[in-house]
Amino acid sequence: MNVTIFFTRDCNLKCSYCYEGEKFSRHMSLELLQPIVSFLQDHMKRTGSSRLNVVTHGGEPMLAFPQIQEFVQQLKLLIPVAKFFITTNGTMMNETMLGFLSEEYEDVSISIDGTQAAHDMHRVFSNQRGSYDRVRENSLRLLERRPDTIARMTVTSANVRHLYQGVVELSQMGFQNILPVPDEGDSGWNEDTMRLLLEECKRITTYLH
Repeated sequence: MNVTIFFTRDCNLKCSYCYEGEKFSRHMSLELLQPIVSFLQDHMKRTGSSRLNVVTHGGEPMLAFPQIQEFVQQLKLLIPVAKFFITTNGTMMNETMLGFLSEEYEDVSISIDGTQAAHDMHRVFSNQRGSYDRVRENSLRLLERRPDTIARMTVTSANVRHLYQGVVELSQMGFQNILPVPDEGDSGWNEDTMRLLLEECKRITTYLH
């Protein structure tokens, strides 16, 4: 069974291509965690499911870290087979968070769009300052603990020209798993930008081989 649970609708970034809709400061309450855990346990019994994959999602999920931490601990006690997955913007990483993600999660993905130019084109704080430096620093800290951390790149018609160089730089940072994802909602995709995307992908294929 695969489930996605939204722990917050808030985010500390103002990404220009965000697909999550309106952000507001609301986190899941700690009181709601036990009913969710009980529901998942009951549903698995009813359906006969032998596996449970849980995506802890947001907004930026690390803004609700205490709730996620408590939820994972509660769920593991009742459903030991549960596996956890998360994608974070990588701007919030203290030692407790790093240790928790490294030890408890099956997959950890960090949203980093390759080069600084490509990343800061879209991924900015509310003051419009780019987030690349902080995300890169935290990525390196996480990679020390989890070399299998996934770099999730959002590719737009505006930053596609940086795609090849972005893959190169992420590889040099230590990422072994790099996932470029074209922004399907981007109205700037046309014959020229799609041709550029193809060219960049061909360069990546040559680089990897």
